[in-house]
Amino acid sequence: MATARYFSLFALATALGCSSNSTTSSCPAGMVCTAADAGGDAAPGGDTMATDTANSDTASADTAASMCNPVEPLCTDDQILDLSLFKPASDRAIDNAADGNGFLSTIDSSGGGFSPTEAYVYAKFTDKGLIPVAIGDEKAFVSQDWDIAARRFIVRLNGGVSGPSCVTAYKFSSANKFDEVTAIPDGATFKPEAYYDASCKVVADKSGLGTPATQLATFWKYSNCVQMTGAVFALQLANGRHVKLSVSSYYQPDAQTACNAKGSVPQGSEGGNLGVRWAFLD
Repeated sequence: MATARYFSLFALATALGCSSNSTTSSCPAGMVCTAADAGGDAAPGGDTMATDTANSDTASADTAASMCNPVEPLCTDDQILDLSLFKPASDRAIDNAADGNGFLSTIDSSGGGFSPTEAYVYAKFTDKGLIPVAIGDEKAFVSQDWDIAARRFIVRLNGGVSGPSCVTAYKFSSANKFDEVTAIPDGATFKPEAYYDASCKVVADKSGLGTPATQLATFWKYSNCVQMTGAVFALQLANGRHVKLSVSSYYQPDAQTACNAKGSVPQGSEGGNLGVRWAFLD
């Protein structure tokens, strides 16, 4: 499988927090879970779209059934090559901590380092937290069992070109703060992933790094390090529920604070530590 690199300058590796450590955290009673703890790998996909039912622990009883029919995403072969996608499922951990009436979910999105060698971490929103789904990148194209996926600072939703489901996103204006959002505004337009065009070319975001313009891409900006913007989003899930969401970190807390304030991180700071604040709105 060909591996595409997003950046042309090796010096970016330090600022983006390279790490090649392979974390295989277990799931102690309570909060930390990995995809391996959550269930086995997804059922193999065929020529027809199918809903993944292998991960019984992730498809918890507190989530309703999907309200949309699966739609085959476009340009999957190109995505596998362009975006360095992998068959084996990631076993990186997700840690859920209570945060008001929602959660702070910390995703190990390190992906094996600067040039990823591992699949995205796939997950599902539930009343018990953000639960990992044990599925690789290629099978994710035929599975409705996941809502959101993360690797490094790229976050994708299961819909549009990214997956067969109908998870969509709406971005609130910059005046809206996460804690103040309590409902979806009238007339809000939710959009599916569209980071490939009709000719199967990547639609890049505005960072200048060549990374895909996912619906949540504006949670960060790049100025020698990955700074948080404080952007707040609403997600419409396949089961009809809505989630408010804001990504609060990419580095460890002290390094993220330095990056946001000064545009640099201490030497040796590792990225791929996504802190995601979220809560159901209904």
